[in-house]
Amino acid sequence: MYPKLLLAIVLTTGCNSKVEGGDTSSQTDTSATTTTDTGSETSVSTTDTGEITGGDTGEETQDTETTTDTATDTDTDTDTDTTVNTPDLSFPGPYNVLTTSESVVLSDSCTTDTITNMPEGAPDAPHVILSHGFSRNQGNMVDMAAHWASWGVPVSTVTLCHNWLLNNDPDLDAVDLVSFSDYLGGGPVIYAGHSAGGVRSVMAGALDVETVAILGLDLVDYAEDFFGENYIGQTTAPSVNVPIFGVHGENTDCNGSDIGLGVYDVARNSVALRITDADHCDFESPTDILCTALCQGSNNSFTEEEIADTILNLTTAFLLWQTGLDPQGEEFWTEGEAAYEALVNMGAVTVP
Repeated sequence: MYPKLLLAIVLTTGCNSKVEGGDTSSQTDTSATTTTDTGSETSVSTTDTGEITGGDTGEETQDTETTTDTATDTDTDTDTDTTVNTPDLSFPGPYNVLTTSESVVLSDSCTTDTITNMPEGAPDAPHVILSHGFSRNQGNMVDMAAHWASWGVPVSTVTLCHNWLLNNDPDLDAVDLVSFSDYLGGGPVIYAGHSAGGVRSVMAGALDVETVAILGLDLVDYAEDFFGENYIGQTTAPSVNVPIFGVHGENTDCNGSDIGLGVYDVARNSVALRITDADHCDFESPTDILCTALCQGSNNSFTEEEIADTILNLTTAFLLWQTGLDPQGEEFWTEGEAAYEALVNMGAVTVP
């Protein structure tokens, strides 16, 4: 079990607490410093953490006076707070991360750049391969990969060779992704991807018998024909025996007007959660002006930082759960659990 930064969610009758950007009524003071040197080591440390949580129960009972006629006068005044502690996974995790960049030959048609993030001293866990969106590259996913790795999850990014306007072939990319997993040593793997990289992750997961789970980030499906009637993700998902979970943005042209949600509808084991106010660019990290100029949405209820925190909490929790590093991650995805209900009650997520 990893050392946890605890987020106190105080649930008191007549009092609503809202979690914003990791700051809560639990008065948790946390400072985190991250220093990155590409090709060497990323050091993530957390210091100066003080926690004050609710939950104290004060009970006063007045003296009980009994008369000869056995009449008893008792006055009890009880004030009870109920406190539920859940980890805030939007903070950097406890592990130092060693980053390695290299060029890899994945097939006759693909020699490409990759970055691998290894958490030092973490228990063995399935490897995550994270893919970027259409006409993007691995540089748009490196911050998210580093964050996941700081929580103990080994994560590699790769620039896809067939995910461009003039060279768009999800089948070849899926084969390359499996080849990349083999290059990393094979074994249990989780495929994750943003946008068009999401559907390629579903396809790779279907090909690879070592697949543990699949994670979509505002997944966009791909039509196999000109009329858009046969979507490759929806065709593939029913044959996949592992969980296919995803976080999804608001319905916009940039995510194909929610076309990716059809993948979760037909999958055997799936959950999709919509992140309130999230646009397509919120699911890559770092994003850039090319995406925001075309796809940035409005923030009516939540700031960009709050949206990013919600995405990091849910995705990190899913990976900790599915890798076996911490089964408590399931609580962010399960109705009735404190972490899930906190996000729903504040309106940060909905079920599309």
